[in-house]
Amino acid sequence: MRILAGAFAVGAMMIASPVSAQTNADMCGVAAESYTPQQVINACSALIEGGGYANTDLAIIYSNRGNAFKRAGDLRSALADQDRAIQYNPTDGITYYNRGNTRFDGGDRAGAIADYDLALRYEPSYRKAYYQRALVNYELGNYAQSIADYTRALDIDATDADTYTGRGNAYIMTEQYQSAIADLDQAIRLQPNEALHRYNRGVANERFGRRAEALTDYTGALSIDPRYANALGNRGNLRVGQGEHAAGIADLTAALAIREGPIDLHNRGHAYVGLRDYARALADFDRAAQIEPNSHDYDNDRCWYRLMANTQLDVARAACDRGILAYANSPSDLASILDSRGLLNLKQGRFQDAWDDYNAAMRTSSNSASYAYGRGVAALRLGRTEDARSDFARAIALNPDVVANYERYGFPIDPALLPAR
Repeated sequence: MRILAGAFAVGAMMIASPVSAQTNADMCGVAAESYTPQQVINACSALIEGGGYANTDLAIIYSNRGNAFKRAGDLRSALADQDRAIQYNPTDGITYYNRGNTRFDGGDRAGAIADYDLALRYEPSYRKAYYQRALVNYELGNYAQSIADYTRALDIDATDADTYTGRGNAYIMTEQYQSAIADLDQAIRLQPNEALHRYNRGVANERFGRRAEALTDYTGALSIDPRYANALGNRGNLRVGQGEHAAGIADLTAALAIREGPIDLHNRGHAYVGLRDYARALADFDRAAQIEPNSHDYDNDRCWYRLMANTQLDVARAACDRGILAYANSPSDLASILDSRGLLNLKQGRFQDAWDDYNAAMRTSSNSASYAYGRGVAALRLGRTEDARSDFARAIALNPDVVANYERYGFPIDPALLPAR
């Protein structure tokens, strides 16, 4: 008889032998999870060395010893035993499932999928294999297949909350938000005291545009687990978006005290920007860049807000230059950071460089008032008055507020050069 214990498949074998052998059978079988991995390995090894078992029993013994090696972190020995088990019983779906888990832990996602496929060929109603295959497909970005596998798992057992939340997350990734919320509702009904389900529903509600519901869910998750950093970070960012800068900063700071993450640093930086506290904002953007030195997500912020604070312009230029090189194949990002460097060049009196940057930005986005007006300011400083007039008129037609923006940047323009408003 085969008995499943957690993620492990263990076998109970009828053995007419001394008491010590019976103890080894228990330790290598039904009671395996009650013992340390090394105790299970020793017991299974003793059974193997004792001999006298049929191939199907040997398959179980090797499979169980493989699971013990996996628990001990020895994935190579685990795979060797699971391979041996399959040699003794090539139609044993449970061992394929166990080997799939070992491959998954070792980072072999494709190998894990292949083993789960085989597990389900021989054990077509094995819910855990559907669940695990769904999890791996999700990690691989195969969201439709993940949803299908979670659905098959729920067809077998509709009472597992983790399966509902897993499928709910896959629905989120495919922008099926109403289906996601329905699944997460069910997960919460089944496990009302699990913070994860409320957090995930918060994500679904937020992406669905239901911010009030999302805030309620994040708060609900935090009532269960006050140190849920992701819920603190998401709630903080929502609060900032609603203009509650102090409350948002408090949440983001609490999240960062639990675990320092670049997303929360970035979001708190923008909260400080909302308060015109550029020194703290730049400290957060710089720290995020230190944590992710290969990312360019922070280059423009590190450049632009130094311009707003009129400080460390050499650092601002290095950040802008870095981003411009990185975004050669991302036109919208490139145009935005060219706009930043254009303003930097204006501030430093490099008017031809400024004109070149704004002109390059306009080739990507000709409907930006900022790019057109900045190019006009540069043209005016270069003595090209008619070109400047044309750019000013174009920019003001797109957004009249651009005049006041550039005045704040330090570039007031003689009203005589601007079109009548």
